[in-house]
Amino acid sequence: MFKLFFVSLIFSLLVFAKVDVIGIDVRTWPEQKLNPAPHSLAISRGDLEKELKEKKVDKDQKMVIFCESGGRAGQALKILSKLGYKNVENIGSWREWNKDYAPLYEESHKKTD
Repeated sequence: MFKLFFVSLIFSLLVFAKVDVIGIDVRTWPEQKLNPAPHSLAISRGDLEKELKEKKVDKDQKMVIFCESGGRAGQALKILSKLGYKNVENIGSWREWNKDYAPLYEESHKKTD
């Protein structure tokens, strides 16, 4: 229940932030807790289809997927491609998200404050 609420809350913030890319972190919960990836959705590979359908994510929505090193993200990319998602990129590691994408959300929030 808490995880579903948390994912819904993050998704709402992503929409509010008006940034055109959704980050999906497919690492395990302990990995995410140890090295957070701010402003991204934490969704395990096995839950991708269910979570994205629940959130009604458009199949053309730009998404970047990452994990610890890119391996699990590559598997998630294959899953999403089979489901018909067309604008998905494996950026490898959470480090890339934190360096290149998380600052976009922070900048977006500064503009709305």
